[in-house]
Amino acid sequence: GSDIIALSYHETNEWNPSVDNDGMIIYSRWDYVDRDDCIAHHPWVCFPDGRDPRSWHGNYPLSVSTMEDVSTSIPGVGKINGKWPDGRNLRPWAEVDIRAIPNSRKYVATATGHHTQSFGELIIFDQYGIRDDGKMAQIKGITTNRTTWEDKAGPWATCWPLSEEYFLASYNGDIVFLDKSGNRITVCPKSATPVANIGNFKLLDPIPLKPRETPPDIAVKTFDGEREKIPHDPAVISVMNVYNSDIAFPQGTVIKWLRVIQLIPKVNDWINDPPMGAASESVARMALGVVPVESDGSAYFEAPVNRCLMFQVLDSNYMAVQSMRSLTYVHKGEHLSCVGCHEDKWKAAPITNPLALKREPSKLKPEFMEALPTSYYRTAKPVFDAKCVSCHKQQGKGPNMSYNSLKPYIFHFCDGGWPYTNGNISVGEVGGSRTIPGKFGARRSKLYKYLNSSHHNVSLTKDEIHRVTLWLDLNSNEFGSEADTAAQRRGTLVWPTIDVDPKNPIGLEDPRSTNDPSDAYITPGFVYVKPGSVTQFIATAVDMLNQKVEKQPTFTWAVSGGGTISSTGVFTAENSEGGPYTVTATANIGGQQMKFTATVSVSSQPGMPLPAGNLTNLLCLQSTTQLTCMKASDTASIESKYVGTGKIAPLPDEQIQVNGASFKWVEKTNSGGKWFTDCGSNLASYSAITLVSPKERSFKIGYLQDDHVAVWMNGQRVLSDRAYSTKERFSPAITMPSGANSFIIKHTNTGGEGYLSLRFVDEAENDIKDLLYYLKPASTQVHQEVATISAVKAPYSIQNLRTGLQVDGISRNSYRVEIFNVSGQRISSTNGSGEFHFVMPVTSQSSGLFVVRIEIDGKKYMQSVAMTGSR
Repeated sequence: GSDIIALSYHETNEWNPSVDNDGMIIYSRWDYVDRDDCIAHHPWVCFPDGRDPRSWHGNYPLSVSTMEDVSTSIPGVGKINGKWPDGRNLRPWAEVDIRAIPNSRKYVATATGHHTQSFGELIIFDQYGIRDDGKMAQIKGITTNRTTWEDKAGPWATCWPLSEEYFLASYNGDIVFLDKSGNRITVCPKSATPVANIGNFKLLDPIPLKPRETPPDIAVKTFDGEREKIPHDPAVISVMNVYNSDIAFPQGTVIKWLRVIQLIPKVNDWINDPPMGAASESVARMALGVVPVESDGSAYFEAPVNRCLMFQVLDSNYMAVQSMRSLTYVHKGEHLSCVGCHEDKWKAAPITNPLALKREPSKLKPEFMEALPTSYYRTAKPVFDAKCVSCHKQQGKGPNMSYNSLKPYIFHFCDGGWPYTNGNISVGEVGGSRTIPGKFGARRSKLYKYLNSSHHNVSLTKDEIHRVTLWLDLNSNEFGSEADTAAQRRGTLVWPTIDVDPKNPIGLEDPRSTNDPSDAYITPGFVYVKPGSVTQFIATAVDMLNQKVEKQPTFTWAVSGGGTISSTGVFTAENSEGGPYTVTATANIGGQQMKFTATVSVSSQPGMPLPAGNLTNLLCLQSTTQLTCMKASDTASIESKYVGTGKIAPLPDEQIQVNGASFKWVEKTNSGGKWFTDCGSNLASYSAITLVSPKERSFKIGYLQDDHVAVWMNGQRVLSDRAYSTKERFSPAITMPSGANSFIIKHTNTGGEGYLSLRFVDEAENDIKDLLYYLKPASTQVHQEVATISAVKAPYSIQNLRTGLQVDGISRNSYRVEIFNVSGQRISSTNGSGEFHFVMPVTSQSSGLFVVRIEIDGKKYMQSVAMTGSR
């Protein structure tokens, strides 16, 4: 029972695996990806380590010609308006309990219904000797001669083949022996067993007591579970020739890209709860990235692992020409290879030496981070808001560009029924169970024709058209996750709750940079330096996944004052105090000159970079008689004063009375990283620290403790754990706002001598390197505790200047700025349109934590800022 690994990552049900004569696993899959209702529950096969899942038979009952005119009626079905009414009836609705026949290439199965139990009629299918026509060509009945089928069960189940002539099976609850013509002899009647009088009890799964020939032992070629430790190459995917298809691409089509899409399995047990979009039973999806397709149609690229994948091939404009309506997956270390895009498997693969396999695998390049995950609100709506909404509103015509208003214009598979997609596009027009190249997605949508200048001179950039067509090609979903749809409607990034690692969103086994820089940052992002000191600033270019690119651009450095900066980013401070000053690094990123900034202040009382490892400096609440400790029952007055108030960390020498005893905050240092080892039984200790972050971030608190630790951030408890730990433990992930954040730490010891160590780490549990902390805010002079800050790519910035708190920004239509104190009182505000440069002057009361609320063109931002001044 050890080292259990997943063989399949499919997003719906898979049933009844068995090992066939070749050592392969054969099983039944519900294959519903962008498919119609009740469409496919038929045999699939994979290697015993889960590699290379393939559809074997019956998966495409609605062929490309299903809805076209036919010259003759179909026996038992008839002819309606010259069309085939329902290809699902022309072969069993489901085939389950599949087993290989000994000494044969054929298989037995139970043909049954869609939502029935696994009882029906017994059949033999031959997937090797006869071409699959999506109907009955490969099937021969054992217990029936029917050629058309109903969505119903029957009396037969769990057939065990002895040969092509004879079988054991369950029939109406009895175990019987039967021949290939359906003649049967009862072997073990239910009536002869102790369960004879139990109504629904049936005898199932007859197995003869006879040794079977051992199937071949196929080598394991994946590296899951314990094998992951074995050195191996990361997973890859290759395609020999995307043009090798049993349905021809539109004439003149040139494929330039292959898109990899991740499908997210549903996590609840009810369909369309919530609906992912206009399509019924659609699943969330993520456009993981694209890779180049060579001139001979080949592709070779790094593979996302252990997740549901589907592929699309794209033209030079990133518009999909062909799409899967199924899925596959890749295990660690696997090389998944395809001959083509739905190649004819009854034809031998051509002998070829693909161009793509003569080079290293391509890196998967995300198209837009807003397509991870893909949704209307993050992927497409920003384009409509910028280029469509105002004109539609002014003219009073056309859709208002909300998701619901666009439903008649988008494309999606499938509606809640059969045989339609979005109400007016029949299955026949888009390929039945398959996609007809060029007849789906953006190309088939009504919306696409409105994206060019012929529609009221609309002017969309290539990137904007790309975003909209990507969204249409990925089924025009409204949401990218089943979680928190309200937040998604606000444009907030909400990750799917399963099968996604936000730190490695494209899911590569060996995540590496795409080598295409899209952004950069400077470290340190903000810093206090002493007069006359020297500080090294470093600029780093990163890709869309925030990973450092291998080839860094050349940065040009400048500083607005306070000293000089060299061509390599070395800042030499003046001998006088001042600031804050802006450090600028300029570089060519993605073909554009872009500027990146950091902030430096020159002060003789600098804040300190948070050291790696355990905290060694804290403000501790101390009395002359009890060191840092007090009775655990005396802590209520401490928490009423500091916890829940949002107060920035207390000043040294700030005092508080506890049951007649006087305590004060004193800066303490320890060298071993452990606190409170001198406290006795049933005593509590408090300490405090203020951390300043240049950005909103997710972090964890690492701790080693005995017996109880609690931590509050900005008055809200973020950690409480009562446990003796000899190994470091970590809190759940916590969101730290940008700006100054106050932490109060309580340690309670219930017996013997207690101890506590703390450190602040990122989600990967590595030390955070760009936090600033301070224990001694100056009491008479304003010092900047926060760098120039703004949300990522937000149209504003906030600076904590000596003259006051300054908010700068730009709006297309309107803006409003409001500043609140920690009590929720609005102390300053302004509004208008265009550019703004608003300053809240410093007064004797301008110390503590402030909240800046900014609304620009209808979008709202919140930012916390700390200031220290006269008290």
